[in-house]
Amino acid sequence: MPNGEDILEALRCSIGLVSLIYVCRLYIKLSNFPPTILPSTARTQLIKQAVNDRYDSSHTTEDIMMVTNMIEINKDMINRVLLLSDFNQNIIKLDINHITMDVLNDLILFPFTNICINCTKSLTSYRYKLIHVIDCFKIIRAIAVTAECKTCSLIYNHSSWYSLKNRWRKINKSSLNSALKIFYLCDSFAFTYSAFFDYTCQLLHDQCPFQAFSRILIDRYNYERQNNNINLQPIPLAKLFQSHWLLYQIVCFEFMLGRTQIVNLPVSLNRNELNYHFECYSGWWYHLFTTFWSRHKSIPNIKCCPSDCSRCIIVDGHQKCRRLVCSFKNIVDTSIEEMTAIEIGCPYTPCRRIQSSNSVDAIYCRYHQPSILLSPSLNLQKADDMAAEFSVILLLC
Repeated sequence: MPNGEDILEALRCSIGLVSLIYVCRLYIKLSNFPPTILPSTARTQLIKQAVNDRYDSSHTTEDIMMVTNMIEINKDMINRVLLLSDFNQNIIKLDINHITMDVLNDLILFPFTNICINCTKSLTSYRYKLIHVIDCFKIIRAIAVTAECKTCSLIYNHSSWYSLKNRWRKINKSSLNSALKIFYLCDSFAFTYSAFFDYTCQLLHDQCPFQAFSRILIDRYNYERQNNNINLQPIPLAKLFQSHWLLYQIVCFEFMLGRTQIVNLPVSLNRNELNYHFECYSGWWYHLFTTFWSRHKSIPNIKCCPSDCSRCIIVDGHQKCRRLVCSFKNIVDTSIEEMTAIEIGCPYTPCRRIQSSNSVDAIYCRYHQPSILLSPSLNLQKADDMAAEFSVILLLC
């Protein structure tokens, strides 16, 4: 009876080594279909077409049939040798700088570059840290690798580079476009882009708060037993996720609205540093937003109707997802230098049902009742002035 090496050599001589590995993977995958759905002849034709298209070869049906028959007879051996399907069950540990990593199963987050952006010298002095990546369905153990440029005193990680001396952190499009789609700044946790997208969808469609989303993640981890022995609590996770999600969205916001090549971020996730960063850059973000949308119709290749683009802008400054407002619209704001007069409408709440009567219209506030509008008064003028002032305050917040 031929041994494993003889079988592999016979298979290799039949269709070549590269094609053999591809055929083995296809055959094992397609073997999951019962013959009633995918007969053996159809499976053989499908494999032949796929391997010939991929490698521009001309293998015949007989070649593929002979190879697949040998794979079926020696399926266990082929699976062990070529498919390496037991990697998930194996553990190969490596100790580096007092960090023990599983080189087969741990996620390795290397720096996004190996050359300093400032001086273009090669990075040195690599350090390793055990972290955990928060995904939609599981917590992933990972090793975050950082590298340093001694000349510039800059430290590079998977998503950014920073200076501890000058207390700043920077991100460019190269560092943001991670092949692993993971956002890691500092400390012991990172987040996948899919987790950010999941929350964004729930926020837009269901007004989901951060803490509720954190509870959903924790419940899912515990139910699926994918928490990787990490005991997360809803409130700390909500605060951590909120900081990362906001910073990620701000980075995407700046790249979308302007010609920015590099975005500045706080060096840490300390609450005071985050608040100070938001205060310092709120004016810049306001400028980007108003300039982009007021000149949107001049941007090449836009999909908007040129005649209607930029005629109206709606900004929710009420700090709530849903809120009833007065139906009176004839209030404009002229305080924005980049724009002409903007119709903002009245921001006050309509009269409640308990306040309603035959003479009170429930869709208007107490300042803009139809009976009042018929006879202008000082109260109405005061309400209009207050509404305009209120809108400016909200836009600056």
